Amino acid sequence: MCVDEDTISSSSHDGVVVDGVNLDEMREFAKQFKIRRLSLGLTQTQVGQALSVTEGPSYSQSAICRFVVYS
Repeated sequence: MCVDEDTISSSSHDGVVVDGVNLDEMREFAKQFKIRRLSLGLTQTQVGQALSVTEGPSYSQSAICRFVVYS
């Protein structure tokens, strides 16, 4: 994988930013997403199905799993 130096920046108070996305914020969102999903008693499949209805067919159980593992 080739990474362009312009796409990655780092700042001690902002965390690592890749393509405009703060990775620390993304990890925290993924962690909170998982906690909320579990507190609601939903499976990854159920979340994927609900998102697919409202956002389109790209939210499978495996996509949810890969996202949650990011946390």
